[in-house]
Amino acid sequence: MTLEAIGLLVGVIVTLIIFTYLWGDNPFYRWVLALVVGSGVGYALAITLNFLCQWVVKSANGELPPVVAIPPLVLGFLLLFKGFPKLASWGGIPMGFILGIGAAVAISGAVWGTILPQLLATTAPFAVAQDGGAFIEGLFILIGTILSLLTFSPRAFGTHPRSQLAVRLVRRLGRAFVTIALAVAFVGALTSALTLFIERWWMITDEVLKLIVPSLGG
Repeated sequence: MTLEAIGLLVGVIVTLIIFTYLWGDNPFYRWVLALVVGSGVGYALAITLNFLCQWVVKSANGELPPVVAIPPLVLGFLLLFKGFPKLASWGGIPMGFILGIGAAVAISGAVWGTILPQLLATTAPFAVAQDGGAFIEGLFILIGTILSLLTFSPRAFGTHPRSQLAVRLVRRLGRAFVTIALAVAFVGALTSALTLFIERWWMITDEVLKLIVPSLGG
């Protein structure tokens, strides 16, 4: 049996074990999850060690100044203290850098990747060059966006008794838009999952047929 056939057989077995979760949680499914997590951790550790070794070699050869390696080595050494309860406070220093940088990247990604494109997409139909149909579509999008945002901030109307009717109306309309958006997102996720499911089974069937009937592989 070739190495490719062994890899295919292992992939088929693992896939079938994962599908057993449809009948409930079981030890085999948990074992596969542990295998996936362990493989991911091992792969990440191997990549990190490889990067570190290349870094050390380049520093030793003079390709990188040694001072560049000092901050990450010090922070990495301090991070090891998280495994010792009495010295865990020292590990908070690199964790602060990690969380701070991660938060900065997440915020900048949300602003540049979500908020600004959403604003541009909302205001694009109001361009002068657009026709009346596009203007109406843009107005509908703008109203839906405003109502959806106001759904999560009803105090914007104040607490006066006369404003309660407007608050209830805004909430209902905003929830309707949010429900439609969530339904569309759910349908998209479900379609993607079904597509992956069908593609996976098609791949397994095709590869098994190639092993059974070698002429199909040609």
